[in-house]
Amino acid sequence: MTVVVEVAEPLRGSPARFYSASSEVPAEVLRVLADLSLPPEPGARAVGHAGRNENWTLTASDGRRLFVKRLIGSPAETAERFGRATAFAAFTDAVPPRRWRAPALLGADAEARVLVYEQLPDAASATEWIEDLDVAFARRIGRAVGELHAAPADAVPPAARVRPESGAAQLSALSVEQYASSSGADLEAWALLQHDKALTRSLAALAERSQAAPQRPGHCDLRLDQILRIGDGIHLVDWEEFRLADPALDVGSLVGEWLYRAAGAMFADAGAERGDSAEAHDELVRRGTRELEVVRPLIMAFWTGYRQEGAPDAGLAERATAYAGWHLFDRMLAKARFSALLGAQDRGIAGIGRTALINAPQFVATIGLEES
Repeated sequence: MTVVVEVAEPLRGSPARFYSASSEVPAEVLRVLADLSLPPEPGARAVGHAGRNENWTLTASDGRRLFVKRLIGSPAETAERFGRATAFAAFTDAVPPRRWRAPALLGADAEARVLVYEQLPDAASATEWIEDLDVAFARRIGRAVGELHAAPADAVPPAARVRPESGAAQLSALSVEQYASSSGADLEAWALLQHDKALTRSLAALAERSQAAPQRPGHCDLRLDQILRIGDGIHLVDWEEFRLADPALDVGSLVGEWLYRAAGAMFADAGAERGDSAEAHDELVRRGTRELEVVRPLIMAFWTGYRQEGAPDAGLAERATAYAGWHLFDRMLAKARFSALLGAQDRGIAGIGRTALINAPQFVATIGLEES
């Protein structure tokens, strides 16, 4: 049986991703679906979706809509991600969430690294409706993340108890393989990071504080495009990085998404104020203040909802602020993979991230993460 793939357009506002490269669903994936008694319906066509993995949606012969994912990467890395994804399914079976949902895992094949989920009907990513996101829904997102972090740590299966690698080695030097596969913008971005000693010291200190913090069940790759709305319900997706971790990582990533939006708007028309004049600087400051005022109520509402599910540990707001700053660098690095040169806007956004990361104690209240 052959299932032809049509490629979907990327979601508006989502970070750049690779597309599924296959023009047909691979035979190995079709074999897994047959073994799970979920073969495609006769004459089925699949839709390929953007992602670091190969992803398809299709209809099974029994009428169910499926989201099928084949993990891409080295054998060791995909084995770990497969283990964490299946561990998450076991975790939610043991501790069913009340304020959010996740797609049901219908079946999996460890050898083929294939995961089969229910497709969520009429789901809209937060990147699609961010213009309409109000403080009430931001508070609900905060409660959803807070509930996840408040779940019993001992309910997390062993496969999701390994601490993530910090990636700190790249702040000293890239490997030959990393250098050879880097774009021009990649190399500019890493040089920017590696030569900034104050930044690398702050990142090392943040890693130490995170290691010492209480470890909670966490998504560990949480972005707005992984928050789906179906009707009035919230669904969180993509759980391959699920593990026990510092809860500040998830909080900081989401706050960083809002900061990235504000910083992007701040520098969107920066070409009109090129130069080092006082007027250009003052205009950027005014624009930055204005854009932060747009997202700050959403961050505050998110933080209010988060704290309703349990008291954060001392220092979580400060660590989350630092992670929010790092998120701006992370977005810069993600964009750099597909660019020849690092743009002035990217550098400007990274500069805001640097300020938040290095001066996190002073930046906490500015972005709306007051401790009390």
